[in-house]
Amino acid sequence: MKSTKPPAKVTETKAPSKSTQPVASKPKDTAVPSKTTIPSAKSTQTIERKTGAYNSSYNGSSGQGLGKLVGKELNVSEKGLKIVKEHLSENFGDYPENLAMIKRLENALANKQKISGADASFYLHEVSESTMMKKGVDYDTAHEMAIKKYNVSPFSVYHADVIKSMPDIFNKNWRKFWGLDE
Repeated sequence: MKSTKPPAKVTETKAPSKSTQPVASKPKDTAVPSKTTIPSAKSTQTIERKTGAYNSSYNGSSGQGLGKLVGKELNVSEKGLKIVKEHLSENFGDYPENLAMIKRLENALANKQKISGADASFYLHEVSESTMMKKGVDYDTAHEMAIKKYNVSPFSVYHADVIKSMPDIFNKNWRKFWGLDE
């Protein structure tokens, strides 16, 4: 029986080569520490982490910062929050970083507060990704399209407070994006 959740994908990788590309054009280390490398006699296997908003295998180009969301404030709706929660739970399970972001959205809705920045990026990313997947678009493509739709950095989808509270999940690139390592 085929699961509706994306399986942990195992891919063959070669030893990393030294890149001369600047980090600003394409981050070379976007994986969270839970991306597991399993050594074997002939190669290295990598298990990719896919949480909905984060996809360790995404290597496409994207916008910088908050893209089209700069300066925008949004209201969280009950319908939108339901879409986000169902999309994440049905397709990815309960990742702590997603649960933390959902809690932020629930608080904004309960307190009738507008969201912006990472909260808006996460919210719109998940609603967009969910809509596309319901139309038959595979996860990897929907994820990339949701990032590009708002021209945001893939590092913009989790709030700095969530990143700070989960140092074992988010690597230096996330902290650098939000200015947390300075």
